[in-house]
Amino acid sequence: MTHDLGWRSVLFVPASRPDRFDKALAGGADAVCVDLEDAVAPAHKEEARAAAVRFLAEGAGAPDCVVRINTLRSVAGLRDVLAFIEARPSGASIVIPKIDTPEEISWVDQLLTEAGLDLRLAACRT
Repeated sequence: MTHDLGWRSVLFVPASRPDRFDKALAGGADAVCVDLEDAVAPAHKEEARAAAVRFLAEGAGAPDCVVRINTLRSVAGLRDVLAFIEARPSGASIVIPKIDTPEEISWVDQLLTEAGLDLRLAACRT
């Protein structure tokens, strides 16, 4: 099942650049997506993940707050999912990149449901 998230514009910001989050939120886009995946060098994943968790905790509201995690077929992606489960943000969306099967989305949905979290999920193949 697909749902229209209602976004006409999405502004992407590297999760390793939290100094740019406020400016992005004020930029007029329908959603601001903090990117943990391609925009962050491997050596900076851990600190970027912490910044992304803070972004979701502090930025709920308009525009929509979104985080693009790492692929689920990586340790970084699994750590991303666990970090959001532990942080328990609400009113946010997670983009899951580089999916191969619908089961990947179902798996994350099951984990979030088990944790009692109601985060929106979006998927992309790239």
